[in-house]
Amino acid sequence: MHDARGIALLGLAGLGVFSASAFAQASLDAVTVSAQQCSSAQLGAPIDPKQIGEPVSAVQIDKVDWYAGSAESPAVCVVEGQLLPLDRAPSAFPIRFAVGLPGVWNRRSIHQGGGGMNGTVPRFAPTAPHYRPVRRIPHA
Repeated sequence: MHDARGIALLGLAGLGVFSASAFAQASLDAVTVSAQQCSSAQLGAPIDPKQIGEPVSAVQIDKVDWYAGSAESPAVCVVEGQLLPLDRAPSAFPIRFAVGLPGVWNRRSIHQGGGGMNGTVPRFAPTAPHYRPVRRIPHA
């Protein structure tokens, strides 16, 4: 359960505290997230805004969904939410995010975004529109 919370906090805190060495990442054991762990309570919600590292008033988890693996795609827990601004003016908008926590995580991550300029959060769940699974390449 603590590994799942760590995964969620890593993703929510900026999707990117990276190791200084690829070799250090490669030596870590994989982390497994199950369907039972894919819930707000199990992933550590509510999240203290101080853990984000940026000035936000709150972290709001909107949706947590489990997608079972299939021949075309691996299992994934998708967490969607918002980083709420300190400013309460009508012109202050939340920062929306989505984090895909793979059922079996190799402790590597990728961050995808438009620098806050494009106004959308990519949908990457297996049932999302325009979803195309990544072709698996067999290891030699």
